[in-house]
Formats: sequence, structure tokens, C-alpha cells
Amino acid sequence: MTTPIENLLAQTINISEIPALPEAARWAIYTTLTMDISAEDLSKIIKANPSLALKILKIANSPVYTRDTPVATIKDAIILLGYKTIKGIILSVTIKDLFTEKQSGWFNYKGFWLHSIATAFVSGEIAKLINYTPDDTVYAAGLLHDIGKIIFLLSTEEQYFEVIETIENENLTFNRAEMKIFGFDHTDVADFLFGHWKLPEKLILPIQEHHKQALSQPGGYTTASHILKISNEIAHIAGFPSHNNEPAYEVSETILLTLGIINEDLDIILQNLKKNIASLVDILNLPKTDVKGYFEILSSANKELGKMHLANQQMVKDLKTKKRIVSELNKLSILFLKEKDIETALGTALRITLYNFRFSSVSCEFYLNSERSIFYKVFFPKLYTEDGKTITSLEIEERRKIISRDAGNTSGLEDNEHVTIFYLDSGEGGELGKLFVESDTKIVPGDLRIFFDQFSLGLNNIKLHLTNKIKTEKLNIAVKQLKDENERAQRLARINELILENSPLGILSINEEGLITTFNKKAQAIMGQDLKNKNFFQLDIFMENNLQATLNRIVTQEKSGDVTLRKAGGDLTFHLDTNLIAGTGQLLILIHDITERVEDEKSTIQREKMATLGELASGIAHNLRSPLAVVKGIPELIISDIEEKNLRIIKRTDGKEEEDSGVKEDMELISRSMEKAFAIIDSIMDFSKMETGKFEATAMDEIINEVYLLLEHRLKEKQIRFKNNTSGLVIFGNRNMLVQIFLNLMANSIDAISGSGTIEINGKGEKDRLKIHFLDNGKGIGAEDFDRIFEPFYTTSGKANGSGIGLSVTRTMVNLHGGSIKALPNKGGGTVIEIIFPVEGRSHG
Repeated sequence: MTTPIENLLAQTINISEIPALPEAARWAIYTTLTMDISAEDLSKIIKANPSLALKILKIANSPVYTRDTPVATIKDAIILLGYKTIKGIILSVTIKDLFTEKQSGWFNYKGFWLHSIATAFVSGEIAKLINYTPDDTVYAAGLLHDIGKIIFLLSTEEQYFEVIETIENENLTFNRAEMKIFGFDHTDVADFLFGHWKLPEKLILPIQEHHKQALSQPGGYTTASHILKISNEIAHIAGFPSHNNEPAYEVSETILLTLGIINEDLDIILQNLKKNIASLVDILNLPKTDVKGYFEILSSANKELGKMHLANQQMVKDLKTKKRIVSELNKLSILFLKEKDIETALGTALRITLYNFRFSSVSCEFYLNSERSIFYKVFFPKLYTEDGKTITSLEIEERRKIISRDAGNTSGLEDNEHVTIFYLDSGEGGELGKLFVESDTKIVPGDLRIFFDQFSLGLNNIKLHLTNKIKTEKLNIAVKQLKDENERAQRLARINELILENSPLGILSINEEGLITTFNKKAQAIMGQDLKNKNFFQLDIFMENNLQATLNRIVTQEKSGDVTLRKAGGDLTFHLDTNLIAGTGQLLILIHDITERVEDEKSTIQREKMATLGELASGIAHNLRSPLAVVKGIPELIISDIEEKNLRIIKRTDGKEEEDSGVKEDMELISRSMEKAFAIIDSIMDFSKMETGKFEATAMDEIINEVYLLLEHRLKEKQIRFKNNTSGLVIFGNRNMLVQIFLNLMANSIDAISGSGTIEINGKGEKDRLKIHFLDNGKGIGAEDFDRIFEPFYTTSGKANGSGIGLSVTRTMVNLHGGSIKALPNKGGGTVIEIIFPVEGRSHG
């Protein structure tokens, strides 16, 4: 898997532009690293390259090597120069000849090759010095350590020009400039190149590491890496930089210690470099460079350091002078910022001036107004004269007085030729006063003008301070009052906010378009939706109940009124009060939830009505029972006579007589009807005598199971499924009444289901109440009957069935328990009866 830097290299470097490694160079590298070769075999390889052979013979016959006769054969040259030197020459010549120099004009090819050869030579010398056996390896690494720069130049000439500019403009080294432009440097490119040339790892590693800063720290890196890094640095300081404007290099003292190299060793290495590089430079057609010894380099550096030291001393002296002036300016600035009394500040400032600048005296006339001034003088008093010299005290004396602005000459100072006058500028085109400086010389330092400008500025600031102080005090009082008022307003706003949010009333305001601008939690809870940016008249709950006209009438005409909202959980009744908020154009709407009050009123009316109806019904039933008993007995006697005496009823039609069998049937119908009438009278009597009896906690399961046993035969007869989901609930009430309540409801549900169906009872405890839902999937109840089915004598079951008393009695018994009952629509068809009992039953009997 390739790394990000390998991807970058592949995108940047054109592999087709990289030449193949010559066979002679490959041989030189591999024999350097892995094996030796005979002089005869080496001679054959060199002879195969005439140009290379000529250059080797030229070096062998150079003045560097002492001999009695000229060297005429390659074999003799190999013996004279040695294998290592021959391999270095081969590698140097073949690698240089491999890359054609581009005519870029801005890249120093000759400097590059000189630096590479110098680094290679120094690497070999250090390896020999410390007895590092693979010295040929570090020579090869030194020669190739910067080869990545050439590959950069071949593939990215225009971009690489940016690297050179960055080096010159930002004083960066090659590798750092390359990293900034490309994201990788020439050591990464060299690694890429050596992979293409298939060179050994032991040659690649020191080249990869020679720019690492961590090499200067002990441990973790190879000796070859240390040798290459220090050789690169030595080549730079010896006058062989790879580019003319590279930053200055320093030799790493840590690496010298690690390798055991001392300054004398470095001087020998540099002398050998000077002696041996000349011949190689000549055959490679490179410019000759004078190599200085290490101690000569140190001496030259010391001279430059001496010059810099003298320049620095003068700079330090100038800086001290500037520092003193700045220090005095700071003292004055601190004084004028700290001291707000004019006379105290003036005296202290004059003393600072006198003491630090050693004048004879310093005086100031400060204008208090258009007529009067303060004259303040400080001076070193003269004690006596000795041998023509005046002796002065080191103690400063001062004088102060109020003078007239019309006095003219101020204490004679203006006539003194040794007095210099500075006018104190107010900064607004006027004057604050005059400053008199008396000195033995007429020369006043130029920087003193800045000092006195600061003097003027400070005094002017004090004067402004005195003016602003009164304004500030008044402003502070006003700000404090405003802050107190703001805090009171915030407290009131917070209290109002708490009142609004915790109010039992729904509160909101609307603008002229009907949009809701503010609202509290209660209002949002009542409306059941987010009220932000909603139109009050078009809220969902109002739209569903078609209340737009009612709301408009209440808001625009009546200013208050009641609205009833029909919801799935039961009807809600609210009272609305409206009031115009003065100066805002907005309308305040208060929403009172009066549902409970309305229900209580209904319950009270219903109880009163039921009590009255009970008394009336009892009287009527009692008075009807006697005459109806007579009426009931006559058809029964007729039927008895017919059956016992075997009588026949004859009717005559058109003179013909025939038996009339319909009379008996009519009598039987009258008898059945009378039985039903008596049943109704009994129900009315029971209704009028209803009492609460004993209340106690009872398991809901027990009540429902008792009812189920009473009606089990009817449920099975109609194949009705029954589900009881009240397990674990406890109800507080009169057991007989509770059984009657659910018996009436279940009997009604059985009558409402024509075929097979389902009856389900669900219960749920909610805080202080118990909610029971009694469901069936029978024929259901029309919406118009929801409010009437609990009225006495109202029935939806037809003329033949029911008295209309059952559900009315049921509601009365529920009310006696302090509960409520109502009918709800069932989405799946049929009816839902909702009964709510309090946790602690309340008797209204």
C-alpha cells in the first residue's frame, strides 16, 4: 500500500525523465558495498569507457601523486590511485555525465557538483579517521546525498524556481523550502530515485536521515548517518555550498563528540580536501575553489565577530541613551496618570527633569486662567566657589508662588542667555504655560523636545482631568440611578414574567391582524399547539369547532364570553375576557378554564332536578298503582273465565255470528302491558328511594367478576367476547351500587350488539382519580344523543325495549360517589362510556 508522500512523488516526478544508471556507476556502487574486484577486471571496465579512462590517467599524472615516470596504462593508474580512489572517480564522473545541465541560469550546477564531491571526500576522510570500515559506502552516499535536487529540476523546473526564491527571501534551507512548496524534500526524491535504480538500503538510509535535526541527539541513528550529516555541514563552511544564497551552516558539536573528532582533525580533513579536490575538479570541468584550513576559518570568523562586537557596543550605548529617555518619559507618564493635583504633579515633574538631565534649574509658569499663573522653580543651590569652580548642593530646593499673567519678565529668567524656553502646548492651539531650562551650555539635546512634549501632554491631561472629574462624578451618579432603575425594572419584569408563567389563567396578546405576539404556558396548554406566530382566530381547536364567528363577536363586540370546545377527552368550557393594551394597538386575552365549574353547576342542577323528579315520580307512581291494579285485574279475570269456564266469545257481523278468538289475545296484550307499567313504577319507586349506604375500598376485579357472573348466560347466548383490564385497581364506594352501575352498562352493551361482538373494560389510575373506559362494538350512539342518554326516560332502544331509567339511575349512582360519567365516540365503532371516580370516594347522598 502506497503512502501519501509516495502518491505525491508519483504525481510530481516524471519517471520517464530519469535516466538509467550507467553500468560503470552501478558496478562502482555495488563493489563498494558488497565485493572486491581484481585490477585486471577493473581495467577492462574502465577501458570500455574511453572518456572515463582518459580522465583517470589524467588524475594519475597530476601533481598530487608523486612518481618517477608518467603513468601510461589503466592498470598502473589503478595500482597508483588505489581501488577506493578509482571507484570514487568512476562514480563521480559517471553520475555527473548522466545528467545534462539545463540552461536555467538560476540553478548553480557547478556549485551543486562541487558541494557533492566535497561532501563525499570529507565523508571518506572521516570514515578513515574513526576506522569506520565501510568508508566507500559513505563516500558514495556523500556524492549522491543531494541528487534529489537534480531530479526535482528535471521534472519541475518552474516550480523548483519557487524553492530557490523561498530560500533567498525567507532564509530557509533547501529541504525546508522544498517541504513548503511540494510537501516533500530532495531526500524523499532520492529515495524514489534509488528505488527506480534498485540501489541497496544501506546506501539509501544515511541519505534519508542526513537532514534530521534529531541526529544531533545521541542514540537512534547509524554511524553512516552521523558521518554524512557532519560532512555536509563541513562542506558548507569550507566554501562549497550547493547554492550561493543558502543560510549559514554550523558544525554540530554533539555529532563531533559522538564520532570522537577534535578541531585538529577537522583542520587536517580540510587540508586534505584542498590537496585532493583540485584534480577531480579539473577533470570534471568545475571551477577551482580555495579551501581554507579550519583554524583559518575560525580566525576569519573571530575578526568578523570583533567588528560586530564594536558595532554592538556602540548600539548598546545608543540604546542605553534611548532607554534613559524612554524611562524618563515613562516616569512622567506614570506621574501624570497617578497624580491628579496640578501643583504636586508640577513639582515632582520638575524635580525629575532637573535630577536626570542635570540642569542648573528648571522652572515652569503654568497658566491657571487668563489672569493668574503658578510659578514653580527647582534648582541645585550654589554653596561656594573654590579655585574658580562653583560648588553646588546635591539637595534640590524649590520655590512656588502665584503671579500675575501681566507681570512681564518672570523672575528675570528670560534675559539669561543660558535659559532655553519651551512653550507648553494645550493641544488645542493654545498654551498651558512656559518651561524654562537653565544650563551652562546653550545646547539642549534634541530628544529633550520629546520629553517636554510629554510634559505638556501630561499637564494638559491633568487640567482636562479636573474638568472631567466633575462631569464624571455627575455621570456616575446618573449611571448609578439608571442602574438602580434598571435593576428595579428587571426585578419587576422578572416578577411579571413569573406571574405570567405561573398564572392559572391562559394569557396571550394579539396584534391587529390577529397574530399572537405573546403567550404563557397555560395558554399554550389550553390550545394544545405551539402558538408562536399563529393567528388566534385560526387555531386548530377553534377551526375544528367552527368558533370563528363566536370569537370575532366576543373580541370585537361583547369583550367577554364563554366558548365550549369539544375534544376527544371531553368538552372544555372557557370564559374569555379581552382588553385593549394602551399605546400598543394589541389586545390582551384572558382565558379562564371554567370546565369544572360548569360541570359542577350541571351536576348541582341535575341533582336538584333528580331530587324533584324523584319526589314527583314517587307521588305519581303511588297514585297510579291503585287504579292501574284495577285495570290490570279486569283482563286477568276475563282470561281466567274464558279458560276455566270454556267460554266462547261470539261476534255478529252482517247478521252472522262467529267465534271471536282475538279478544283473548287482546286481553293478554293488555295484561303484559300492565306488567310493564308496574315494572316502570317499581323502577321509579326504586329511583326515588336511592341511598348511598356503606362506602369501602373494593378490588375492581371483584366488582366486574360479580357482574360477569350475573350476565354470563346472555354473553354466551350472543357469543360476545368479554375483556377485563382492571386487574390491580382498587375502587372506593358502595359495593351494591358499583355492581348495579356496571350491571346496567353491560346489559345496555349486550342489547346494543346484534350478533357476536366484544365488550371491554379498561382501567387506569391517574393521581387522585380512577378512570374507567367501558367499550363495546355495538350499533353505537349518535352524536346528538351523547348529552341526553343519561336523562330520565330518554331511550335510544325503541318503544318496545327499556324504560329510559337505567342510565339515568347509573349516572345518579356515579354522582353519589363524587364521580362523573359521559359517552364518547369509539373510532372502531360502537360506544365508549367514560367513568371517573375519585380515589377517596365522596358521598353526595
